[in-house]
Amino acid sequence: MSADGKTEIHNFTFYRISKSLLDLEAKERRRMVSEFEVTLRDSGLLAASYSLAGLRPETDFMLHFVSDDIIVMENALAKTRRAGLTRFLETPYVYLCTKRKSEYAVDGESEVNLKSGEGKLLFVYPFVKTREWYLLPLSERKRIMTEHITVGRKYPGVRINTAYSFGIGDQDFFLSFDGNDIQSFQSLVMELRNTEASKYTVRDTPMFVCVKKPLEQILQELC
Repeated sequence: MSADGKTEIHNFTFYRISKSLLDLEAKERRRMVSEFEVTLRDSGLLAASYSLAGLRPETDFMLHFVSDDIIVMENALAKTRRAGLTRFLETPYVYLCTKRKSEYAVDGESEVNLKSGEGKLLFVYPFVKTREWYLLPLSERKRIMTEHITVGRKYPGVRINTAYSFGIGDQDFFLSFDGNDIQSFQSLVMELRNTEASKYTVRDTPMFVCVKKPLEQILQELC
């Protein structure tokens, strides 16, 4: 929830560019890229853009959208479909989530705004826990999560942002980690595998390594 009490709705959309786009003349590609950029800018939703070129086979870039109204978000994203470039864009993944107060927050420590772009890299993935986890008493879940939080503190260069997808997505949570060092994030994940909370994980894939870049640069490089 944002500072003004409104719900923060976050949409992480992953795009794959059709190879047929490169069959068009460069002038036509530049025109469509410009139109797409203007359409997104006018939507007022775009929060950050990331490249995944060569990092996963099924996606080339990711756009992070934010709004406090799902109707406004849907209308704005529908309008972007009119841009000519979208005929050459597939969306293999779309993750919808919201920012909420954590049950396990310690003195507000985990109450950070879900803001992408604070690091050169963004590591993101959907996350699903077992039903057994939710049947545990809250006090027991807090005890287990204390260990989880303690591990996270050992990696101050990696900032975790947890968003919630219950009822609006196929996952329970959508996790994003801002950072500048891929090794630090990998070490954090490896250590978290050894915590008690890990045994209640159903799924934490696919995982995406996203490189922060301006949208204009991404489209110039890929289109």
